[in-house]
Amino acid sequence: MKSKFTKAIFFIFLFTFFLSPTLAISSTDDFTPTPTRIQVRQEAQTAIQEKKGILTQVRKNAINRIHNRIRSRIVARYNYLQKFKARIENRILEKEQNGKDMSYAKNKLAEGAQHEESYAVNLEAYEAELDKILNSESPKGLMPQLRQILKDLGDNLRNIRKTLIGATKLLVHL
Repeated sequence: MKSKFTKAIFFIFLFTFFLSPTLAISSTDDFTPTPTRIQVRQEAQTAIQEKKGILTQVRKNAINRIHNRIRSRIVARYNYLQKFKARIENRILEKEQNGKDMSYAKNKLAEGAQHEESYAVNLEAYEAELDKILNSESPKGLMPQLRQILKDLGDNLRNIRKTLIGATKLLVHL
């Protein structure tokens, strides 16, 4: 019984000695940040801004890389069609030298020249729009215009190909 009593007194003594209530000196609602807190907050804000800048640069590099690949494929397709056109023109010259009338095939190739001009205009517009996107703060809003220009470029290439195929058919049948 004595040991329970001494243990109880010991714990009461510990609670009263170590767990004494602390009273606030004054209660105020206004919070004034210390200079170190202000400095830490500013450093955090600058770190966030730096990370945002790095992310936007990485995104712009990715956009540039993707569109350079797209542009190189479009230009390669156009160059292929130009080689095809040169072969057709050579065949037309050969057949003309043999005395055949090739005016229909020449007219068909002339139709393709109009599509080639619109291709050149659209390619310049594509490059200008891509530069706008890379220098813009919000490139997302400009992407639909770029997609439309790409669609027009594809249509131009398809039309050039159709005219070349038409000229080839005329060569075969004449």
